Amino acid sequence: MDKYGRLTPLVSDENRPVLKIADFGLARGAGIQVRSYSHWVVTLWYRCPEVLLGCKKYNYSIDIWSVGCIFYELVTNKILFLGQNEKEQIIQIFQTFGASNENVFKGLPLWEKEFINYFGSKSPELLSEFDETGRDLFLKMMKMDPEQRISAKECLEHPYFK
Repeated sequence: MDKYGRLTPLVSDENRPVLKIADFGLARGAGIQVRSYSHWVVTLWYRCPEVLLGCKKYNYSIDIWSVGCIFYELVTNKILFLGQNEKEQIIQIFQTFGASNENVFKGLPLWEKEFINYFGSKSPELLSEFDETGRDLFLKMMKMDPEQRISAKECLEHPYFK
C-alpha cells in the first residue's frame, strides 16, 4: 500500500518498470545459519521441486525458481503451476520439465518412484510468448537441478535486460 492506503501494483511505471517483491509470510533472515531448514517455505505455486520433495538444505536457488515463475506470469499473464497441494504441484512441474534427472531428487523424503514417468512434454508450449532471450533466461531460472540454476547476479547480467 502507498502512504494513502491504496494498493500499489507489483509492477509499476511503464517508463521505468519496477518489480516489487511481496508476500514474505514464509520468509526467514538470509544471514541466519541453520544446519537444516523446513520445507514449508515459499508460496506453493512458486515452490521449487527440491523443496516440494522435502529437501532441508537449500540456498538462494530456491528464490531463482520463484522469480522464474513470476517472470512467466509477467510475460504470459498466466500462473505457471496451479497445484492444490504439494504432490499436485510437483506433478505439474514434472509434466512440464520432466523428472528424468532422478539423481537430483532421489533420496529426498517425498521422492516417489512414479515421478520418473514424467518426461516434460509441456515445456515447448509454455515458451511461445517469449522472445529468444526471454526463453533462454526463463529456462536457466527453471533448471531442475538447483546447482545449475542461474544466479541472481547472472540474471541481472543476462542479455534479456539489455
